[in-house]
Amino acid sequence: MRHSITKVDIAREAGVPPATITNIFSGSASVSEDERTRVEQVLQNMPYIPDVPDRGIIGILAADIRNPYYSQLFVSCERAAINNGYNLMLCNSFSDKRKELSQLDDLARQHVKAIVLLGGNSDIKNTDPELSEKVRQISATIPVLTTGKIDGAYCPRINIDSRKVMELTMEFIAAHKDFRKVAFIGGSKRPAHTAALRSCFKDMMIQSGLDYDPDMDMANERYDDGGGYESMEKLLSLCKIPHVVIAVNDLTAVGVMRSASEHGLRIPEDISIISFDDTSIANMVNPRLTSISYNYGIYGAIIMDVADAMIQKKPVREQTLIAPRLVLRKSCKEL
Repeated sequence: MRHSITKVDIAREAGVPPATITNIFSGSASVSEDERTRVEQVLQNMPYIPDVPDRGIIGILAADIRNPYYSQLFVSCERAAINNGYNLMLCNSFSDKRKELSQLDDLARQHVKAIVLLGGNSDIKNTDPELSEKVRQISATIPVLTTGKIDGAYCPRINIDSRKVMELTMEFIAAHKDFRKVAFIGGSKRPAHTAALRSCFKDMMIQSGLDYDPDMDMANERYDDGGGYESMEKLLSLCKIPHVVIAVNDLTAVGVMRSASEHGLRIPEDISIISFDDTSIANMVNPRLTSISYNYGIYGAIIMDVADAMIQKKPVREQTLIAPRLVLRKSCKEL
């Protein structure tokens, strides 16, 4: 017999009060890390198929589903959407503005109930005027929300807490007596989240009394293993070997690890590596990656809860922040 999943069911499975589930889905900070972890595990392994009426389709416009960050977030969104009675329609823009504009029109013509922008040009610090106008027009009749931001249009945001991401990372690094030279590798200067990470990195390096070196702060337009490899090769060509590398995502970290290995550097004995996103890749490499997690089960559930509330014309927050956590594995020296 099928069973409709409720927040009470999730709370019972996780062993937490129902109010805790509400606090997590609303982005409240007043939830312990242990409770978040238990709820995350339940959301990933929920055994029931919900018995709810079909309420329509929600469109997902993703930057590139081949990136494991987007694929894991999409799967979490899909689980939450199905539980709320929705199906998802996925489009990949590959961060091409013309394609995004066209796909937004296509989704609107499909009469989707809401549109979620995952990455792409909604991540850029200063929204392109054409994209802003397109979202403004569509949001007059169809709810639009994003994991980035859209200037000049009503578009609620579900954002990773960029400052907290770097705070967790730098607190760990500053507490380690062997970590003085720190490199930050990867990421374009245009996306708001990456720009915030880079700004926080420089500020916190200086505040922590660590050796900030502009040559070790290396932006790269690519967010893949090739970009990580390319940046690490450039860094090593300068005869600068950091004690620890912060990679902008797990894919970038894979490229960093390959370059380090080819140069005879052992991980973590000679160089430690920390990455962001904590995707499935973090457990596939050797040594396994220390990475910043965004609790994808909760992240996806919050996105779909906001979409559902907007569809029902309920008030929602202008911005909800996703709390990160540091997952320690074997790519970093132990304290």
